[in-house]
Amino acid sequence: MLTGMGDDGIEGTRVVTANQGYVIAQDEATSVVWGMPAVVVREDLARQVVPLERIASSITWLCSQEVSL
Repeated sequence: MLTGMGDDGIEGTRVVTANQGYVIAQDEATSVVWGMPAVVVREDLARQVVPLERIASSITWLCSQEVSL
């Protein structure tokens, strides 16, 4: 979940996590507006909270992991 105002996307984020999806939230320090990521963090839906510049490497790392179904 990237910087943004309000709680846009929280319903979709709940669906993702309910289906064992992996959610990354942008941290407060690098967000212009920490509204949308904050809601995800407060609801304990984020598996990672990282600075904007680390999100791509987190996704790259996730893509290299073995998935067990």
